[in-house]
Amino acid sequence: MGACIEVPELDQAVPEWVDQSEYPALVSMDGLQTGQVPPEAEAEALEDELAARAAGLRRRAAALNAQVVE
Repeated sequence: MGACIEVPELDQAVPEWVDQSEYPALVSMDGLQTGQVPPEAEAEALEDELAARAAGLRRRAAALNAQVVE
């Protein structure tokens, strides 16, 4: 049985310094994501781009429907 080992008691498995140490300081995720565009801003930019494209296509369609002068 190669997988059988003696498991130490749980209180012996954790070193003493773990119980004596303080919790790490919590930091804001905003500071960790520098240089990245927030998803909301990216979505707004995409909406603006699509709205401008749709307006351009509507103008072209209107021009195609204009009366032809011979």
